Amino acid sequence: MENTNIAGTEKTEVFTLKTIERGAMDLSNLSFQIQVRTNEDFTAANELLRRIKKFQKNVCDFFEPMVQAAHASWKQTTMQRSQQLDPLNEAESLVKNKLSHYIAEQEEKKRLEEARIEDQKRKEAEKLNARAQSQEEKGNTAKAEALREKADNVVIAAPIVHTAIPKAPGVSTVKTYTFVIEDDTKLPREYLCADMKKIGAVIRATKGTLQIPGVRILVQNSVRATAAAEVE
Repeated sequence: MENTNIAGTEKTEVFTLKTIERGAMDLSNLSFQIQVRTNEDFTAANELLRRIKKFQKNVCDFFEPMVQAAHASWKQTTMQRSQQLDPLNEAESLVKNKLSHYIAEQEEKKRLEEARIEDQKRKEAEKLNARAQSQEEKGNTAKAEALREKADNVVIAAPIVHTAIPKAPGVSTVKTYTFVIEDDTKLPREYLCADMKKIGAVIRATKGTLQIPGVRILVQNSVRATAAAEVE
């Protein structure tokens, strides 16, 4: 791998992959070794943190030309791939939509036929129950009971509705269930969720001074560092 010049300080430092690897390993080892128990330790740890931040920049600068070249190559290749895939993806979607439409049509035909049969059964049962009522009023209880039993077991001879979809290798049908909320005021509590983004924004904006019922505010100190300051 060719050497890369990393500028940005008063002198130009030359890095190779080996010096990058060695520097990263050295700083990693130091981060495990350092202890922070006194103010002097705290100062030393700050200096180490600044060195780490600076070396992170060195690593990024070293690999940036290679990353840019690889990204340009990847971008060109993915663009060529998309040019070939896009019409195929469109074709796949078109065929799937047509298949789904056919399945929906067949299921609707079946539903309508089943509804028609159920309606016929209901009407026939109503006729039989009406006859049973009439017989009962005439005192023919046995005949009335027979008619009611017949009404409870009405069978309508109906043509078979063929909705079986031909199977094809590698192609299957999956039902997807979605929903629409018609009235969110009727939703049970277990289906409601807190607006975490809004709560976080309010707490950060008020620096934890605004108390929200049901929310406990946590404060955590974190250390930020930049590579702006020079390390001697």
